[in-house]
Amino acid sequence: MRRLLALALLVVPCALGAQASVAAPAAKSVVYDTALLARADSGRILGSDKAKVWVIIFSDFQCPYCKAWHDQVDDVLRKNYVNTGKVRVAFMNYPLPMHKNAPAAADAAMCAASQRKFWAFHDALFATQEQWAPQPDPTATFEAAGVKAGLDMTVQRACVAQKKARVLIGADTDRGLRAGVNSTPSFFIGDTAVAGLMPAAEFTKIVDLMLAKKSGGK
Repeated sequence: MRRLLALALLVVPCALGAQASVAAPAAKSVVYDTALLARADSGRILGSDKAKVWVIIFSDFQCPYCKAWHDQVDDVLRKNYVNTGKVRVAFMNYPLPMHKNAPAAADAAMCAASQRKFWAFHDALFATQEQWAPQPDPTATFEAAGVKAGLDMTVQRACVAQKKARVLIGADTDRGLRAGVNSTPSFFIGDTAVAGLMPAAEFTKIVDLMLAKKSGGK
C-alpha cells in the first residue's frame, strides 16, 4: 500500500456519494482492551508471513458487490494463492453510509476476529447477507452466524455490546480514506490499486503480475 502505481476503475456501485463520508466512531475517553485488539487485528490476516505479495481488501459486509466478489473470486484466491503460501490477505472494514447494518456487521466480525474466527464468520456473513441486510435488527442473524463459525457466544455478545473492537473499524476506514478508497470492494494488490468487481481470471492476472515482479520477472 506504500506506492500506488495504477488505479483500474471497474464496476464500483457501492460508492460514497459526492457529499457522503464513511462514519468513524466519535472520539471519547475509553480504556481499550489491547490484548483483544491485537488478536482482532491479526485475526483478519490470512496466509503465510513469508508470502511475497499482500492483498489488502477494503470491503463492506452489506455491499452486494462485495458479496459477489466473495462468492466468485475469494475462494480462488485462497485456494490457489493463500493456501500455497504465495499471497497474504488482510481484510479492512469500510462500511458505507447507505448500508445501515454494515457497521454492526463489522463490529461483530472484528469481535469474531478476536476469537480467531474472523474468516469463518466473514464467510457466514456474506452467505446470509440477503437475509440480514434488510432487517431492522440483524442481531439474531449475526448470532446464528457466530454459532456456525464456532464462536464462544458469551464472549462474542460482551464484545459486541461493549463495542470493544469498534476502534479498529474507525482506523480501517480512516486508512482507506487516506489511501483514496471511495467504493467497495477496493483492493491493493502489491503496489497496484484496483476497485470494483472483476472476474477471477482478471483479478488473479494482477496477482500473478505482482508475484512475477517480486520474483524479478522470473
